[in-house]
Amino acid sequence: MAEYDLTQKIAPFTDVHFLVQSDGPLDFLIEQAEYYSYDDVMRAKLALLAKTKNVDGQLRALEELQEDIPPEVEAQQQANDEREEVLREAAGDALDMFSLEDMTTIKEYVTAGATDPTEKLEMKEKLLAALPAYNDYAKFKYERGEYDDAYLFLNNYIQAIGDRAAFSTVRYSHALWGRLGAVILTQQWHLVKDAVEAIDKHIMTVKRREDGVPPTMPSPSDPDPIRSMSDREKLQLRTWVLHWCLFAYPVTPDEARKRESAGDKWENILELIFPVNDEKQGPGNGPDRYRQAVQNNAPWLLRYVTTMVILHKRPMSERFRRKQDVIKEVIWLIEQEAYTYQDPITQFLQCLYVRFDFDGAQEKLQACYHVLRNDYFLSGWADAFLVEARQLIFETYCRIHQKIDINMLGQKLGMSPAEAEKWIVDLILDSKLVAKIDSRDNYVEMNTRSPSVYHQVLDRTERLASSTFRLGTDTQKIFGQSLGGYPDRGGNRGGDGGGRGKGGGIEGERQPSLRAQALRDGPGAEREERGGGGRGGRRGGM
Repeated sequence: MAEYDLTQKIAPFTDVHFLVQSDGPLDFLIEQAEYYSYDDVMRAKLALLAKTKNVDGQLRALEELQEDIPPEVEAQQQANDEREEVLREAAGDALDMFSLEDMTTIKEYVTAGATDPTEKLEMKEKLLAALPAYNDYAKFKYERGEYDDAYLFLNNYIQAIGDRAAFSTVRYSHALWGRLGAVILTQQWHLVKDAVEAIDKHIMTVKRREDGVPPTMPSPSDPDPIRSMSDREKLQLRTWVLHWCLFAYPVTPDEARKRESAGDKWENILELIFPVNDEKQGPGNGPDRYRQAVQNNAPWLLRYVTTMVILHKRPMSERFRRKQDVIKEVIWLIEQEAYTYQDPITQFLQCLYVRFDFDGAQEKLQACYHVLRNDYFLSGWADAFLVEARQLIFETYCRIHQKIDINMLGQKLGMSPAEAEKWIVDLILDSKLVAKIDSRDNYVEMNTRSPSVYHQVLDRTERLASSTFRLGTDTQKIFGQSLGGYPDRGGNRGGDGGGRGKGGGIEGERQPSLRAQALRDGPGAEREERGGGGRGGRRGGM
């Protein structure tokens, strides 16, 4: 299973501090000691720590390797102490203000204008002069491994200047990423969502630059230029966001339940890839912006997307109220990227929903367990994954069979007949399936009740109304006309045709956009439009 280890693919898109943290990915590799030797992983961890200012971590790694402390590590410790003293002194004014004043007062200083009292203007000048050093001090704290202080300072900095024109500066961008890193490393899970949304907003808000045009570089006169990014650079940053969100995923089902009871929504990756809001917000900022990051830069993330969807139980949104709705989207992604990435977890869904190969799905299920157990992010979910995956197999099998032999089903699920019968009974009760078990003949008989024609008509009418409304909204965007000024005319027109039903009103609401087109095309088109209104009314009345 070494070929399914993703550590080397994920590492370039993460922060060094994530990799070397206690109980992090490298410690996980050391503990399992299956793919790599202990010595090699420890030396890799020591080399990564040397890139940071975390001397304490280097000393612990050297102690585990039973090696002497080299002179350069002691020199780095002394240099760190001296550097911290310099930064603290430079950021002194900002440190004092943030410790003595509340954030509302700080923002008043930052936004003070020429008409404000002289005292407030002096405080503004003093604060703005010290804020760059304050930001550097926060970054130094992060590099040294003091993540609690780093989060406090970075959060203060972001709140203080967030509404200013410097929103798109390089320093502000780095502060956003540093705050997200500090939130994850200090395990403040309830703050992850807001930190991720702030970065996503920044990526969308920053000025767009055409591909191939070099960015504005810092200079002595402008050390922190306004940042601009090409679509390719934005795609790269979104790939980083997805990888960082992996570290915020709960390590076990117990942790997930604990965080969910505290009101923490932790499906960050699913919410980013399958957003509730589908509105396009400019070039490169469409609703599929994170899906494009997966497809173009990191198809291996499909492993985690697939696993999270299979484990997911509650509705994500009005758009995806059922697990099957999300699974359809994921299968489409898997099929699109099958030529670039596959593993037993993605192949399991292909066997089950594309090829309906239940034997192949069962074989992949056994391989999935081993892959999950050896994945840092998913190792605690292996048993829960088996339960949910078996339920998917059973539900899919039941959809195409009316009478199922329990012994045969137990073989497909990798269970004994007694275990299979107990598992099926529990599943039928939990899922409220209409079925009965004949213990004497040892089979399950499914009672698949098709919805009545009446309910089918209601369901399709509701979907048709929703589709029509969306079509009207798209038409409005295309022609740049507002539908809000004609609600009565649309409703009356539908009613005039004999229809008081919902279809007539919706059909009528589309008329203003069609009228706008008719006015462009000429009188003949307008006459056609008038005739269409009558047909719409009759359709609504049926």
